[in-house]
Amino acid sequence: MLIIPSCTKNTDFIGDSRGRTSGGSGSSGGNSNVTMVETNDWKISVTPRQTVNGEVVDIVNVSTTSSSTYYVDAVPVDYFSTYYNNDVKSLFNDLISGYTNLSEYLSQGSTSINFSRMDSGEWIAFAVGMDSNGNFTGYYSSQRFTLTQDEATEAYNSWIGKWKVNDEQKSYTLRIAAYENNYKYAVSGWESDNQYAGSYSFITEYSQKDGSMTFFAQLIDTYTTTDSDVYAYFVGSGYSGNTLYIWDYEGADIAIASKADTTATVKGCTVSDDSGTSIDMTTMGFADYFVSSSTWFYYTNHTPAFPFTMTKQSTDASTDRSAVRRIPMSRMGTIKTKSMSGNSARRASGSSAKSVKSAR
Repeated sequence: MLIIPSCTKNTDFIGDSRGRTSGGSGSSGGNSNVTMVETNDWKISVTPRQTVNGEVVDIVNVSTTSSSTYYVDAVPVDYFSTYYNNDVKSLFNDLISGYTNLSEYLSQGSTSINFSRMDSGEWIAFAVGMDSNGNFTGYYSSQRFTLTQDEATEAYNSWIGKWKVNDEQKSYTLRIAAYENNYKYAVSGWESDNQYAGSYSFITEYSQKDGSMTFFAQLIDTYTTTDSDVYAYFVGSGYSGNTLYIWDYEGADIAIASKADTTATVKGCTVSDDSGTSIDMTTMGFADYFVSSSTWFYYTNHTPAFPFTMTKQSTDASTDRSAVRRIPMSRMGTIKTKSMSGNSARRASGSSAKSVKSAR
């Protein structure tokens, strides 16, 4: 049976799947002066790599006799130490920032929570006591755990290597490297002719179901100019009538690449905004969002338009786990609350919002 790849996250998964809102309103950790103390009130264990309703999940289990409400989450160990200096309060102030319905995500008594499959590596899971307003009780428990890489399949490895993008006006040589076996790749070389964007890499997703590869919107980097904080994205763009839309919310599908031997075709997705406006993705690329003026800046005037083809030039069985930058949560709150580029575990179910940004 022929399986036709399709865009799956353009209407039901945008941003953080746990219900964060854009704009940063909502819970913010109201009692910031409280001292955090680690206790054994919550005993944490992890059941990794389980299949639930067709989705691979990692299950965080919490056993307790305490009646206090608490919030459960997990982050990579190096992210916690690098960006938060192992400060639990600072981390969770950021993790709950933007919730308008925090009480829906608090637990009481023993529980097990399914998180969408986490990347391999060292993680730390937390149970942090707090109320529905985000006020900390001052007590938390934690548990470190390690998740291993899967054995890469032949089909997954078939995308790895150098690919030439064929376009009438411009051509790039992309390097696709293993990032998370059977799930994700790290891609570099897009806009390689640009001195600013040429060093950027981004993540794509591999589908075990049909062998396709999905390009999706993601936050790449942050920096500061004399006038503004700036957020660098990999985005899609397209038109509805004469209006250009920037499709920037992390996790939103931009395009699907389908492969036959050493040739692949990349087709843009059709997405829709909150009002139901249909937008056909025409291209993708790197763009900067300037916070002070709420404006977008594209790195180049032309990137290959959908659909385009890619031809495999060589096989390079390499792994690239360092190419994609991890963004400090504290740098992300001033324009919108984003999911954290893989830095937080993602609950396998929850509410989501969708939106597009109109270029000005």
